[in-house]
Parts: sequence; C-alpha cells; structure tokens
Amino acid sequence: MAKTKKKTNVLEYYYFTVDNWSREYGFEINRHPWEFNPDHHSERDKICVAGRLRTNTKRKFTTGEIRLLPPYVPRDKHSDEADRIGNAWIKDGRLYCSAFIPSDAYWSTPACLAAGIFLEMTMRVKNLRYNRGESDEVGLKSELSPIEDDEKMSLAEVPARIETAC
Repeated sequence: MAKTKKKTNVLEYYYFTVDNWSREYGFEINRHPWEFNPDHHSERDKICVAGRLRTNTKRKFTTGEIRLLPPYVPRDKHSDEADRIGNAWIKDGRLYCSAFIPSDAYWSTPACLAAGIFLEMTMRVKNLRYNRGESDEVGLKSELSPIEDDEKMSLAEVPARIETAC
C-alpha cells in the first residue's frame, strides 16, 4: 500500500500601505432576450486598492492589489462555510487578491477610501504555489500594524505612487 502525503494548508500574511484606489462600474441592458444574457441586463462593479509591501518576503513582488467585489448578498446571508473568499495570484511583480465581501460593507468602502481613513491593507493567502493561490482574508485598517525591524521592507525600492491595474 502506497503512503500518501497529507496535504497541509500554508497560510502567508502580507502587510501593505494603502497608496491608491479606483472603482470600476458598468451596466448594460439588452432588449433582445435571445442574445447573450437571459436576464436582459448585467452589472459589474469592483473596487481596487493598491499599495506597497511593508514586510520582507521571499516572493517576487513588492506591491499588492485587492479587488473587492460585491456579492449582492446581505451580511446575515453570507456563507460561513466557504473555503475561500476569492483568488490570489502574482503577476508582473504584484500580488493580487480578489474578495467577495458582504454588500453592506462594500457600499461603505469607497467613502472611507476617499476620506483617506485606511492606511494599511492586509492579505492572508492560502496555498500560494506556482503564482496561484486562494484569498483567505483581506482587510483595510485605519492604523499601521507594528512590524519588527528585521521584517520591515525598504519602501525606497518601490515607487511612491502605485497605480491600480483596474
């Protein structure tokens, strides 16, 4: 009988500054029910938040971006049994995480970003292998988390202004 390796989940935490954000919204109405969309309409909305990495890592990225997506589901109906909240991937020196967040939290986020309330974004990524993984947790915080001196990333190596890829 062959031995099988027990697969373990690897969680990695990353801390970023909040340097820029953007919102992308689109709406379409289709008057012909036989074309494309059986619902006769579609709506796309997402918020992108970009920043610079604050901690050292062996990974090949220095910036990060969270893409927040509304599920159009109230918080009390949000599933507690989901194994992830979105996807994670690395591309062109940037860590991307997508996250479906409760709709009531989603709609208050742009006003807080516009007011400059959030200083830090955090990402917890599960099983990041071959530049792909799962978003396990994302967060926007009004205070910077304390980081030990030996873990700090030199922000001088990263451009001061980070643009979102949205």
